[in-house]
Amino acid sequence: EAEAHAEEDKKKREKIEAQNEADNIIYATEKALKDHGDKISDDDKKSIQDALEELKKVKDTGTPDEIREKIKKLGEVSQKLGQAAYQQAAGQEAGGGEHGYPLLFDYQQRW
Repeated sequence: EAEAHAEEDKKKREKIEAQNEADNIIYATEKALKDHGDKISDDDKKSIQDALEELKKVKDTGTPDEIREKIKKLGEVSQKLGQAAYQQAAGQEAGGGEHGYPLLFDYQQRW
């Protein structure tokens, strides 16, 4: 019985971790879109928004693998947004400003 509970606990933990990852990338992507969305094409922006919505839909009901698949897709379509944020961050760094959105880029590189 303890083994059955251990497996159940492991599955719950995996789902919670995937949901937390999804929450983090949703927040980072929405913030990056708000701050840098004007620097990318409307088509790229729509692709990112669509991927965001897909991730939001599976976040609470999907399996950890489904959630991670949507995180990966969002990371892939968000690359141009990441480039725009990095370019601005590089310009601000030269002037002593803040850096860009490391959390978003960490997910892009990770997945």
